[in-house]
Amino acid sequence: MTRKISVDHLTRVEGHGGITVFLDGNEITRVDFNIFEGIRLLEGLVRGRTIEDVSGIVSRICAICSTNHVITSLHALENALGLTVTPQTRMLRDLAFQGANIESHALHVFVLDLPDYMGHSSIISIAGEIPEIVKTALRLKKLGNTIQEVVGGRAVHPVNHVIGGFGRVPSSDELIGLRTQVLKG
Repeated sequence: MTRKISVDHLTRVEGHGGITVFLDGNEITRVDFNIFEGIRLLEGLVRGRTIEDVSGIVSRICAICSTNHVITSLHALENALGLTVTPQTRMLRDLAFQGANIESHALHVFVLDLPDYMGHSSIISIAGEIPEIVKTALRLKKLGNTIQEVVGGRAVHPVNHVIGGFGRVPSSDELIGLRTQVLKG
């Protein structure tokens, strides 16, 4: 007897997800796992706005990865304008991307995945049993946020990234201080 089990809404995924398991008797014959995003219709939000407004508007797609959306939109705008950014701008944007990756991965691994692997309902229940894990998660998330803040002016929805470069380049002292924090982990 062939059966199909579908779960249309999965929790603890970034975005929306579903899973369908196909069985023949008690044997799994196929599994379809889908993560998808709905239509955002951002084009309508930026239509008629100045080009300088676009990256700030599209960064609101998501608070977790707003840095990525800002920088990606700037790449698209700069390509459309035929602009090439300096190596310094490229390196600082890469640094901001890495901060976003650290912050996002810490959230995903510790808050969305780890509870399932450890047999807990949430990170809160892990905190009562193994507080060091939660302290590590918070430290990593903070480090990612700090990197984004130093480079982008804010940890969420950065304001310092602009077409062609930066509104304000982080100072040497800020970058040295950031390096010290990164080396501490």
